[in-house]
Amino acid sequence: MPSNATAKIKSAPRSFKILSGTVCVALVIAAASFVILRNQQPSVRINGHRYTVRIADTAALRTKGLSGTPSLPKNEGMLFVFSEASRSCFWMKDMHYSLDMIWLDANKKIVYMAQNVTPQSFPDSFCASTPAQYVLELNAGEAKHSGMRVSQQLSF
Repeated sequence: MPSNATAKIKSAPRSFKILSGTVCVALVIAAASFVILRNQQPSVRINGHRYTVRIADTAALRTKGLSGTPSLPKNEGMLFVFSEASRSCFWMKDMHYSLDMIWLDANKKIVYMAQNVTPQSFPDSFCASTPAQYVLELNAGEAKHSGMRVSQQLSF
């Protein structure tokens, strides 16, 4: 003998079954869209090159940066975001690979670059002489590979 729940489902009107099926499909599509959009990583683009970036927009995230990470996947980086332009300095504390550091003003224009900065450079600091609101860190050689130059505009 079927359970009460099964009996109720079997006796539901046909239009209700179709409507509930449509609603279920719509909910699945909405949930999948949310997951896809939520998992999209921000990216930085220049000269036809696209770099997926992790965002460091709090003091704690900016302090940690990429320190302690074993490597940085190809075409990925970290974008440090500051609330206002300032003269920010970076170092290679606890780093295991070399980086290119690119400082950008509030308009996302390159104002300074430090290329092929090695972990052995620690405790030296690298600072832009011009205030910057963003700093992009990429694997060493990517600035040259993508043709980045001071005064170029990046988009993100």
